[in-house]
Amino acid sequence: MKLNDLIKLTQMIIIVLIIFAGRTNFGINLPPIPIYLGLIGIIALLLSFVIIKKREGYGLTNQFYISLFFLFSLILLVGNYIDTSQYGFTKSIEFTIYVFFLILIIDICVQERKDLINLIKSFYFIALVMAIISIAMGVINNTLFTDRLTFLNSGSNTFSRMMFMGISANLFLIFSSKRGVVKYFSLWFFLGAIFLSGARQTILGTVILVTLFLVLIIAKTKKTKGKSVMKFTFLLFFLIIPFVFLWPFIQESRFYGRFLLLFSENKGDSINVRTWLIEQAFLYGKESYLFGNGTGSFAIKMPEYIYPHNIFAEIFMENGLLGLTILFIIILYPFTSIIKKSSFRIEEKTQLVNETLLIMYLFSLYTAQISGDLYDNRWIFIFGLLLLKNPILIRREYFEKTNSDARFK
Repeated sequence: MKLNDLIKLTQMIIIVLIIFAGRTNFGINLPPIPIYLGLIGIIALLLSFVIIKKREGYGLTNQFYISLFFLFSLILLVGNYIDTSQYGFTKSIEFTIYVFFLILIIDICVQERKDLINLIKSFYFIALVMAIISIAMGVINNTLFTDRLTFLNSGSNTFSRMMFMGISANLFLIFSSKRGVVKYFSLWFFLGAIFLSGARQTILGTVILVTLFLVLIIAKTKKTKGKSVMKFTFLLFFLIIPFVFLWPFIQESRFYGRFLLLFSENKGDSINVRTWLIEQAFLYGKESYLFGNGTGSFAIKMPEYIYPHNIFAEIFMENGLLGLTILFIIILYPFTSIIKKSSFRIEEKTQLVNETLLIMYLFSLYTAQISGDLYDNRWIFIFGLLLLKNPILIRREYFEKTNSDARFK
């Protein structure tokens, strides 16, 4: 591997680590601010490398998307003009400094299709290491089937989301590569980690979106449709095997009972309370529907809950229709990359990259409706940007190749 390729791969690995870091407790009980400063330092190093390298092609490729983020960040910051909670100020700073700069650095550093592929691979390897370590620690501490699985106190819901990104990247590697048996077995680790996390939202989302992912792959595969169907069938039986042998343990676990609540009339306190919180957020939002009640104001109205676990309800209540409109534009804009039709042939692997990013994006949108606050759901904006970048990079490489061929004629 060339030095430049190694540096680019390292960049992608660091980006994934930053995405996964968030509010994760790294085992040394640091408060949030030093962690953020450390991550900002990493971003500064990446930016300095870009500036020093002065490589042709570096720069922003999604100026409109970045501009929307800048405007949304301003709305969050200005939303603190009301005497809101410390949480509101912290949230606006988290989004402005952490999320906005992360979006910026990803747009600058991901400049080739190879970068996107390396980023997906980084999601796979880092998530796999996390899954193996967390399961191993559960076995060692004899808490695998009694406590909800997590990694370094990142929270079981957040941890399960990381595992979904891992399983999505895992499926990309399976369908884009002909060799390697290990990647099939790693599916067991991801699925096991998701189930043991007890996160019903992720379990249900995994079933729905992984099925959609496989259907999209098979539907859009032309030359090797038969092979894809065979691979899909093999995957299905391969994934069923551990459930057959472990079914007695699964039925006795607390997670199986939590999952069954999804199909009962009383879905448990968690779902019932969150539904009520969303209703309250829209109710309070009507008091100042144009500009909102101020960033973090939900935490003042309902301090025992802090946020309503739905980003649309959260932004409407705190930043009004103005903030909600900008948020809708930010979320809907990445779908334009799917609507746009390419005038030239796209390789199968490139198409797989697009399907992988789309599934990651849809999953992030899905979880944002039922869990976490705006910062917790930063995944939406990251995968939205990556979804936008893929067609841009395809066009760039196509025209570079066309110009190169014309030069040598």
